[in-house]
Amino acid sequence: MWWKCVAGHGARSGAPLCVLPLLLTGLRHGGASAFVPPAWPRVRHRAPTRVQLDEVLTECVRMREFTARNYTWPLADSSFRPNTHGWRRIFRRRFEQISQVADLNERYNGWVSAVTSAYVLQNYTDCGYGLTRAPDDLVAELRRSLSDGLDLGRTRPEAQNEIIQTSESDPLPPLFIDQPALNRKVLHALLPLHESWAGVRLTPEISYGLRLYRNNSSLLMHTDKPDTHIIASILHVDHSEDSEPWPIVLEDFQGHTHEIVMEPGDLLLYESAKVYHGRPKKFSGSWYCSIFTHYSPKDWDRENFHWEGHFGVPPNWFVDSESLSRYPSLEVFGTALKEPESTHGWGPLAESRKLSGPFQKINHKP
Repeated sequence: MWWKCVAGHGARSGAPLCVLPLLLTGLRHGGASAFVPPAWPRVRHRAPTRVQLDEVLTECVRMREFTARNYTWPLADSSFRPNTHGWRRIFRRRFEQISQVADLNERYNGWVSAVTSAYVLQNYTDCGYGLTRAPDDLVAELRRSLSDGLDLGRTRPEAQNEIIQTSESDPLPPLFIDQPALNRKVLHALLPLHESWAGVRLTPEISYGLRLYRNNSSLLMHTDKPDTHIIASILHVDHSEDSEPWPIVLEDFQGHTHEIVMEPGDLLLYESAKVYHGRPKKFSGSWYCSIFTHYSPKDWDRENFHWEGHFGVPPNWFVDSESLSRYPSLEVFGTALKEPESTHGWGPLAESRKLSGPFQKINHKP
């Protein structure tokens, strides 16, 4: 059991949790959850907006910080960031779904991910995503690297990642073509475009790829790390001739779900730690290649924002709901979500808006 019960009282009993360490998870945004040993990072609180490591993170400490940061529950409309009808609708639905998750570890992970997206992180754009074309010379260089990597057999399988789903009968994990020098070039070459779109100065964090997804792959809906992955992009390099259109799905700040089919050279910019995104539909084809680039605002407080989502989780998150949810059940995988009863594992696809490339200019209007 991952909960440590104290004096015979478990978390579900409603007993005070001031002496209950949060040994639930070592959740890192944008990846699989990983349990940690009981020696959690320690937290010292110099001010409500600053976190340092010095004191065991217990539920009592977490709630002290919840109050110090002026979080409230039930959540007022004005607390959502942004405060739009569609954004509130998405997350009031999601909060109700998360409250019904039976496993407490999964429930806590779901809360951290959802509150980070809904109201902990600010938004930098009106919509949350934009579409444009990458520079032609950069795309040509990436496609040459892809071709050389395939021709020379310079591919390696990616380590297991529970956000990326593959066929159980014939699992084909993504392949990587390592190109560190070209990745650094992409990271810096695309910086001005990301700064112009987000309207803030940015610090380059990481560009990784080339990643080649393979047949029957799908990606659960998820958000990325709030430590570093704030403003991001996906550059679609190319896909095999036998590939069928494979949309990336994301939610915008107006509450709309979009399915976006990208062509080689298309560039999707998005607020990746805030906007849920994924590819819940299965890919059909030999391979699909992209490169991923991430930035953070200048002077971004990485450590503080790694922990801030924990402090934003509402009180009594561990108490089982007595009412039945009006929505499909939810499964939580770290920062990733799935509605197993829904088609393709994501109910909002039923009302999605569909866009197809090639795209020619920035377009981030809802």
